Amino acid sequence: MTAPRSEADVAIDLLNERAEPLSGKVLGLIGYGTVGREIARRAARCGMKIVYTDALLGRGPHQRVQLGELLARSDFVMPVNGSARAFKRAELVALMKPGARLVEPALAHVAEEARQP
Repeated sequence: MTAPRSEADVAIDLLNERAEPLSGKVLGLIGYGTVGREIARRAARCGMKIVYTDALLGRGPHQRVQLGELLARSDFVMPVNGSARAFKRAELVALMKPGARLVEPALAHVAEEARQP
């Protein structure tokens, strides 16, 4: 039996599955706790620019922005640890810039666990 993968592992795998290069793309994180910061660190190593929004004042090398700005600027929007539960998926997608993608590692993690025998 394999060890469960972290949400950060799943998140980076989901980003890496994209056909286009990640370098220079903007990742918008909704939630910047421990997992969000780990995703940001790994994505930055891929050359991505990181913006985030969080109810708590996060600290780190990345730019904190309001949700509306995050949705307008990001090429990939990623809710972390269910932090976007207060929002309907359709509401988030409707406010995202054209061509942006919503990446939901928590849902992928659940789907991955469901596939395990």
